[in-house]
Amino acid sequence: MSPERLSDRIAGGLPGLALGDAFGAAHGADALPAAAIDDLEDVPRLRRAAERLFALSQTPA
Repeated sequence: MSPERLSDRIAGGLPGLALGDAFGAAHGADALPAAAIDDLEDVPRLRRAAERLFALSQTPA
């Protein structure tokens, strides 16, 4: 899935996808900054988070 599609799905509130859980899983125990989810109109920040998650998903474990 492209980062653009992922961020669009995240911004659209994809049922079952907990952005904080996905971000936390990708970054160990780190949590998504509250500022990133306080304002759902902040699509660029969500897009950057989605791009980072996508890049992490493409790297070998």
